[in-house]
Amino acid sequence: MEKYRQISYALLDRGYTELNPISCGSHRCPPGHTARGLRDYYLIHYVVNGMGTLRIGGVDYTVHPGKIFIIKEGEDALYFADLQDPWSYIYIGFRGSLARRFDSLDSPVTDISAATAGLLGSLIGREDTMEEFAAAVLFAILADVSEGRSQRPHYVRRAADMITANYMDKITVESIAETLRIDRRYLSRIFKKRMGISVKDYIIKVRMERAMEHLASGKSVALSAELVGYVDAFNFSKMFKKHTGMSPKEYAFSAHR
Repeated sequence: MEKYRQISYALLDRGYTELNPISCGSHRCPPGHTARGLRDYYLIHYVVNGMGTLRIGGVDYTVHPGKIFIIKEGEDALYFADLQDPWSYIYIGFRGSLARRFDSLDSPVTDISAATAGLLGSLIGREDTMEEFAAAVLFAILADVSEGRSQRPHYVRRAADMITANYMDKITVESIAETLRIDRRYLSRIFKKRMGISVKDYIIKVRMERAMEHLASGKSVALSAELVGYVDAFNFSKMFKKHTGMSPKEYAFSAHR
């Protein structure tokens, strides 16, 4: 058996209007193997083994086994196999009226169910019904990534809610991204785009707003600092003045005049 192997199929055009597969295949990649995803159709890869990196818009996404990554029509993407544990993947290229449903995903890397993964695993090597089977797989993937999305809060809103609920604890961009199971840089980018402020600055903003409430209610500077997550009162005072233009003592005095 060859150590590195690529199998590609150009599928017949069955004229399916909603999701029409046009190509599929599998690739057991050598270390560092790089491909570019600038195409006039959509392309889904399912990582079977190993790992690699997808790069879109300057953001890198590490992709592990069991994940799919989606490259949109006309999207300039690079993806490359890990040097130590290069990936093997199955892919399907497609067009159709429902293809743009994938545009609304929060991330180009996502999960699919074990059942859909099983379908993908049995795609390669089929003969007379490969086009029909590939179309069925695409509908299964679309169902997986669409399930619960109408009820699921957007990542930005979820991140903001986490900050509001946990500002008094040691909360960071990294811890939020880890909880949401998304890339830290991706979170930073979409948060600033949506909120007009970085995640870090939003944490500070929430803390300072709560600190102003504590100081106005008569709590001491030290206690107010502690209640909003600062163990160092001096650092808190410095950040408070930067945010409000007044020291905590000055703000407390003005609030009680």
